[in-house]
Order: sequence, then C-alpha cells, then structure tokens
Amino acid sequence: MVQGRRANRRRDFLVRLLGEDRAILLACFGIALVFWVLVKLSQSYSTQKSVTITCLMPADKAFLKPPPADIIAEIKGTGWDLLLDYFANPQIVLTYDLRKTAALNLNANQLKSAISKRLYTESISVEEVNYEALLVQLETKHQRKVPLKIPRKLRFAPGYQLQGRVGASPDSVWVTGPASAIDTLKSWSTDSLVLSNLSENLETQINLQTPPGAMTISPKSVKVYIGVEQFTEKSLFVPIQVRNAPDSFQIYPRRIRVTCLVGLSRYNDLKPEDFALTVDLDPKLTQGQKTTVPITLDHAPSFVRQVNFTPPSAEYFLVQKE
Repeated sequence: MVQGRRANRRRDFLVRLLGEDRAILLACFGIALVFWVLVKLSQSYSTQKSVTITCLMPADKAFLKPPPADIIAEIKGTGWDLLLDYFANPQIVLTYDLRKTAALNLNANQLKSAISKRLYTESISVEEVNYEALLVQLETKHQRKVPLKIPRKLRFAPGYQLQGRVGASPDSVWVTGPASAIDTLKSWSTDSLVLSNLSENLETQINLQTPPGAMTISPKSVKVYIGVEQFTEKSLFVPIQVRNAPDSFQIYPRRIRVTCLVGLSRYNDLKPEDFALTVDLDPKLTQGQKTTVPITLDHAPSFVRQVNFTPPSAEYFLVQKE
C-alpha cells in the first residue's frame, strides 16, 4: 500500500511538471508570433486596390463612353498602413462633376494624385495605375422603341411544325442611351431560343441581351409564345399560266398536280389559286427547242413547304389559222 501511494505521487508530480513545461512552451510560441507579426507589419509591401469613378451629370445627358469599371491602382506602404487602409477604405471612389462640361480627360498622373487623396494615410504611395489616359464623354440622351429580334433554333417532333410566327409580349423594347448609338438601332435581340422535340404550344420567359454600359433597356425580359401544330400533305390541281403566248396555241397539260405540306389549321384555306405555275412561250426562249417548255413555280403561300409538282414540263403546239 505504501509503495502504491509513493508511485501515485511521483506520477502526479511528473504530470504537473510536463503541464507547466507545455504552458511555458506555448507562451513562448505566442510571444514569438507576436514579435514576428510586428516585424512583418513594419516592412513595406505592394498591393492592388480597385478604383470606381462616378460622375454627376445632367438628366438629359448620357455617357458616350462610360468610365471603365476595371481601374486598378498599385499602392505601396508598410503592412500596418495597408492593413488600416483596407479596413478603413476598402474601395476608392472618385467623383467628378460633369454638369458644366461634356467631357472628362485624365492622365495617369492626375489619376494617381486623385487616388492618393483617398488613401488612409499619406505614407501609402500610388506606384502605378492601369490606365495611361482616361476619357469620359457625354452626349444628348435619346430614347427609342425598337422591335425585338428572337434568334432561335427550333426542332419539332415528327409530324409537327411551327404555327404562324414566334410571338413576343411585348414585341418591342425601349432603349435609352447616347443619340449617336440609339439613332442607328434597327432592332434589339433576345437571348438565343433553342428548343427541341416540340409537339405542343409553349410559353416561356426569355431575357434580352445585355446592353453595353452606355445604354439601358426596358423591359429586360419578355414572354415568348410558340404555336405548334401537326401538318399533313395536301394535293391540288393547279392550272398553268402562259407568258408571251402566241396568237394561237395549245398546251398540254392545262393543269398539273401540286403536293405540299400544310398545317392542319390552314388545310381548308389552301386553294389552287394560291399557287402560280407558269410556262414562257417567248420565241427567243423556245427557238431551237422541240415542243417542250419547263414549268416554273412563281408563287406559293408562305405557310406551306416542300412544294412539288409533276410533270416538270409541258408540251405546246402552235395552231395555224386557215
């Protein structure tokens, strides 16, 4: 029993001794770390800082070329100064008044000087700016309403096709910006519409293409409606029209069979008179030929496709008067 108590006391002593050594070691590490940080923060460093330019301007003016959004200044100072500047002034904003002038022209030295005044302390220097010169110009602001253009690639399920046109609501957009850019606009595009295996009507929302910095648009998205319908084949007998006909002639056949694909919604509307098939009997074109002339399809409705006709040519005979 006595030997056991002695062993326990020796073990407790060793644990206390090791614990005190560990605490002393950690304290030493902490003190060393503090001194290391103090030394490092006292040294000079270079870093980059983003710069934003804002302008006060009249309501009837717009940027011809807006200020760049990627201005970067390289600054140099001690670690302490840079650390304090980071927390006190995370971003530099330069504001210029353009209400009495139509342009702002700055060189690199002017930019450096303006940036230096916005830093936390004069001990921080501006080494470089990524723009040698900066030109901001204003122009009279215009607003125009232009039609929408919908770039699209539509694939339909077998036996289906587009019914009518792709519709948009609204079908136009208001564009605001400098007059020289706005006045030349013919249309404004949406994002590309890519769909496949369409077999029923579809309504979806689509964004408009993002305008450049000097322009704004309204609205920024529109509803697009796509009508889808089944199609079928239809055959009609269409009479042949004759151009440059002589005084007396006969042509065979007088009408031919035309086949095409048409949507079910327009099936009953499609008539023979919707097509124009012609032959030209001008002597200059028929001279040296026998009695056969090609048949030409001059017109077909816009809502049909894959128009075919047979035969591809007709025979004609001149009839002599007695």
